[in-house]
Amino acid sequence: MSAGEPRNGTLWRIRIDVAEPGLEAFENALGSICASVTASTDADAAFWRIEGYAPAAFDRAGVVASLGRVASAVGIQVPAPAFERVVHRDWLAENLASFRPVRAGRFFIYGNAYQGPFPGGGIRLVVDAGLAFGSGEHPTTAGCLHAIDALARRRRFTRPLDVGCGSGILALAMASRWRVPVLACDVDARAVRVARENARDNGLGALVQIVHGAGLAAPAVRDAAPFDFIAANILARPVRRLAGAVAASLRPGGVACLSGFLERDGAGVIAVYRVAGLRLVRRISLAGWQTLVFERPYG
Repeated sequence: MSAGEPRNGTLWRIRIDVAEPGLEAFENALGSICASVTASTDADAAFWRIEGYAPAAFDRAGVVASLGRVASAVGIQVPAPAFERVVHRDWLAENLASFRPVRAGRFFIYGNAYQGPFPGGGIRLVVDAGLAFGSGEHPTTAGCLHAIDALARRRRFTRPLDVGCGSGILALAMASRWRVPVLACDVDARAVRVARENARDNGLGALVQIVHGAGLAAPAVRDAAPFDFIAANILARPVRRLAGAVAASLRPGGVACLSGFLERDGAGVIAVYRVAGLRLVRRISLAGWQTLVFERPYG
C-alpha cells in the first residue's frame, strides 16, 4: 500500500516483528495509524516483519497502546516497536526504477517505466509499480501466474474470480489468457482504484470488474457465484478461513488457486481444503513460498 508523502517530506518508519498468528491483527493496528503498511518474511524465518510509514505528527504513545491492546486480544507478548525517521526520498521514482520485469509462463509483467526489450509470443501486462499493491515480483504471485498459464493450456474457464486482487495482476492475467469477464475484489478501496487503473491501461477495462468488498462475502461476489475458477493470493490464515466459502462458491469441476503463504504452512492449508471437499491437483514452490491448486470433484 502507499499514499502521498506529507508536504514537509517527513516520515517515520514503525517496525515490529510478530509471529504469523498475530500478523493480520497487527497489520490492521498499524494500518489505522500509518499511510502505508507492508509485511514480509524469509522462508526460514519464524517471524514476520511489519513496517508502517507514518507522518511526523503521529502519536508514539498511541502506537504503543494500540499494539498492547492487540497483543492482549490475541494472547501474545507485546512486540517492541522500533521508530526510525526516514530521510526524504522520491519513493515513486525509486519504485519505478527498481521494478524488474517478471516472466512467468507466457506472462511478461513490467512497470510503466520499462524501456527494455519484450519477449516474443508472450502476454504483456503493464502494472503501475509506483502504487505498490503488487508488481508480480513476489514468488506467490509468480506461482499463481504459472498455475493460470498451465491451466490455460488445457482448459478455458468462463467465470473466474480474484479474491484480494491488490494491483489486479491475477485478474488481468485471467482476462488476457481466457478472454472472458473476470470479477475481482479487495477490501482496500485504494487497491480497487489501482486495479481499475491497471485494467484500463492494459485495455481490459471492459472485461475486468473490480469491486470493493470483503472477499467471498461481498454482495457482488455472492450474487455472481458459483465460479469455475477462484484465485486467492493472500496469507495462510485467511486462506484457511476461506476454505468452506471457496468450496461452496466453486462449481463442480471448478478450480481454486491459493497462495500467499510459506511452504511450511502448505500442509495446514491442504488439510482444511481437503476437509472442505476439494482435491489437491498441483503444488508450485518458488523460493520457499507455495502455490496450491485444488479442484472440486463432480458428484
